Amino acid sequence: MAKELEMMRITPASNGGITAEHEYKRKPVFRKGGMSGGMDTERPPSESFAFGPEDGQKFAAHISKHLGLKMRSEPRGDVPEDAKPELGEE
Repeated sequence: MAKELEMMRITPASNGGITAEHEYKRKPVFRKGGMSGGMDTERPPSESFAFGPEDGQKFAAHISKHLGLKMRSEPRGDVPEDAKPELGEE
């Protein structure tokens, strides 16, 4: 059974890059013996991926793959400058 992503945590790194941590959904396992034998679940180990300050495209491709998004190879450029959000705006 393949690992299924449950949560992705994205945090800034001290070097100006980004760290993406993945946690996966629990999967059922069958355990034998003893009084606690039977079905149980276990979580695959978390994984952490580091991207440097110049790795924006690699980071975008990485999260797009996990979210099932398709990336364009070139920006479209059809968004007017005044419509682009400023850094820190929500």
